[in-house]
Amino acid sequence: MNCISPHPPHPDFSDVEKQIVRTPLSITAAASSNPPFAFATNAFARGNIGKVLQVIKSWGEVILLLSALPLAALEPIHIKEPEGKIVLGIHTEYLEDKDGKLRFGDIRKMETRCNDTISKDAINRVSTDTTEPCWNKSEQKNLHFGFTTSAYWIKFQIENEQDEYKHWLLEISYPFLDRIDLYSPEANWNYTIETTGDQFPFSNRKIPNRHFILKLPLHQGNTYTYYLRIESNGGTGSLPAIVYSPIKMIEKEHLETIMLGIFYGTLIALFLYNAFLFFSLRDISYFYYLLYLFFSTFFSFQVMA
Repeated sequence: MNCISPHPPHPDFSDVEKQIVRTPLSITAAASSNPPFAFATNAFARGNIGKVLQVIKSWGEVILLLSALPLAALEPIHIKEPEGKIVLGIHTEYLEDKDGKLRFGDIRKMETRCNDTISKDAINRVSTDTTEPCWNKSEQKNLHFGFTTSAYWIKFQIENEQDEYKHWLLEISYPFLDRIDLYSPEANWNYTIETTGDQFPFSNRKIPNRHFILKLPLHQGNTYTYYLRIESNGGTGSLPAIVYSPIKMIEKEHLETIMLGIFYGTLIALFLYNAFLFFSLRDISYFYYLLYLFFSTFFSFQVMA
């Protein structure tokens, strides 16, 4: 009478070695050049699936962690030439402050915690429940947040690759922002603040211009992070921002002054011509057209100037 053992027979490792010998050349070559892959191959050949899954999990965690790093990294703007201009939007990250209560110190402390949260989420594949907002990478040339009562923080980095200290200019061409705070780094890594906005008198602006123009100190040899805080109090949160060298800013202003002179000169000539027609023909339709031209020009001048 034949007895059947309740335990399977011990595997014959000579058969396993023969199977490994018959393994395709590409797999054996990869195994010899990659120790973890060799460990997984041998474990799989011996039927130890648990060890194979452990190796796959370990490498998967490393890959997920590395893939999360670019999300936390902000690509700096490289200043290589003495003159130029750079559209700021695509080089920024932004953060929404719904209550408008976050201060600069809170923002600085928050960055480390946000980066740690991103790394943990990537490894654990879970959504961490946190009450703190984190930075979002901008994909727009001009940031636009729609009608909002939130304050927004925007950060960007600049690396001055030239051999000397420079002052470039940040132009924000949206005139309806109530408050703009620029936090600029000094050489000793402390920060200074410059505040402007349409709720402040025009005479308070350091650079008198119809747009908001803020100075950007560029210290040579390092990458510095700048922070902007904008607030519109229920209006449209928009940030069309461009960084100019001083010479490029002068050239742009010169061209825009010529174009604005042509524009308003044409409107004034059109107004005078229709005024002449009204007094000559006494047609009431010309009077209404004169009113339209006057208020359109006045509104345009208020926005532009």
